[in-house]
Amino acid sequence: METREKLICFSTVGEWTARDVTSLIDSVAEIYDVFSSYRVITHLQRAQEEALLHRLERYDKYFHHPIYHEWHMVLRDLIKDWRRSGPSKSFPYQMLPSPFPQPLPEKQLPEAGEIFENIQLYRNVVEELKIDRIHIASPGGFSFSGLGEVIQQFRELIKDLFFRNQHEKRKGELEIIEHYLRLREEYPDSNLPPISAILVDRKMINKIQINIENIRRLEREGKLLPIAENVEKRPE
Repeated sequence: METREKLICFSTVGEWTARDVTSLIDSVAEIYDVFSSYRVITHLQRAQEEALLHRLERYDKYFHHPIYHEWHMVLRDLIKDWRRSGPSKSFPYQMLPSPFPQPLPEKQLPEAGEIFENIQLYRNVVEELKIDRIHIASPGGFSFSGLGEVIQQFRELIKDLFFRNQHEKRKGELEIIEHYLRLREEYPDSNLPPISAILVDRKMINKIQINIENIRRLEREGKLLPIAENVEKRPE
């Protein structure tokens, strides 16, 4: 299967009620949408920076003069500092000693919680989670498909919470969730902000934690086989 569309899977045993089915599907879908919200932030930030740099390129014809060249270097340093500060901070136009007309300030980027509540508006950036296969049996299973980067993060989070951390006791659960919400850089040459600059909303961490507990309950009740060990096993 292509990298861009991976699967996350859950193996079932025992008898399942309708409430069990909806609990699993809703929990998986909500965790996927939380991850998707942070991917949208990265996408919007990249688009904002590219638009700013595109406008600045229109002034390149003036930069043969030493004064303008020096101004251009100052501007580049300001942009680098701004990128490191994260998407919630507006670009400091008032600090530019520019010989050119000042561009209009960039629009403030939405926060992760706002994107999550309106995730359907951003489906051109992140695909909706789809049901790949459901086989209610003992044994049986569920498999879900979605955008590769998001599914990969989701699967790695599951492995950390249900297997690695259980055996090694290295981190607290909230710390692990926060780590996975800080999106890894997809394009190392794009000069996007470092991981530490992406602000993580505690409410979003709690959303994931609540849904993880819903999935954990099904495992405790003997309705899901060990989750981390079966997260990549597509049901027959």
